[in-house]
Amino acid sequence: MVVYGILNIINNKYYIGSTTSYTERIRKHKRQFRLGINSSLLQADYDLYGSKNFKFVVLEKVTDVKLLHVREAYWIELKQTWCIDKGYNINDPIMISVVNQQCKKVLAFNRFTGEKKFTFNSIAEASRTLKTARTAIDKVVSSKGRLTIRDLVLIKEEDYNPDVLYTRKAKETYYEPTGKFEGHPIETFNLETKETIKQYPTALELANEFGCRKQYLYRVTSGEKKSFRGMGVRYSN
Repeated sequence: MVVYGILNIINNKYYIGSTTSYTERIRKHKRQFRLGINSSLLQADYDLYGSKNFKFVVLEKVTDVKLLHVREAYWIELKQTWCIDKGYNINDPIMISVVNQQCKKVLAFNRFTGEKKFTFNSIAEASRTLKTARTAIDKVVSSKGRLTIRDLVLIKEEDYNPDVLYTRKAKETYYEPTGKFEGHPIETFNLETKETIKQYPTALELANEFGCRKQYLYRVTSGEKKSFRGMGVRYSN
């Protein structure tokens, strides 16, 4: 199973799709090109520029069929192929609906004070800015304030209520159990003075030094646990 693209190398526009059988899907596209019945804008440019200026590329291999359309939506968003100037997916209502859900604005509030800290244009932007997996962001946003991440409450703009103070001082937080961002620098610090004790290139190196699991460190960085071996743990700036 893959997410694939058809790239126009003249104008760098993409058509993005997904399939459980890549070989068969590409064969079908080529047959449709020959018959002139592919997606109208894609077909028009194919007729204009010729087959030599189009190439098929695998963008991502997907192992879970339930995630196939989700990852397709991710690539459509990343390449912005719903935009007529950037791609050929503009007539795909199902995928546009999925992408639009991902592109809803997200408001971030300090979980202790309720102060608004950020406005993200999409879940993807929140993921990049907070250096947190998109699935984690989506889970926190979907909880409508019940979960927090990086000391933030995340709310979709459409769900925002100005009469509500978005704070969450309980321990119910979301952490990344798989350590997707183990490449991000991390450090221990003195709980009283907040001074850095030691920095580590990755959470894995800190875990190995103390003989613990990375999952425990993520619980500390997310606020679920207060300390680790009498120290605080935080991501380095």
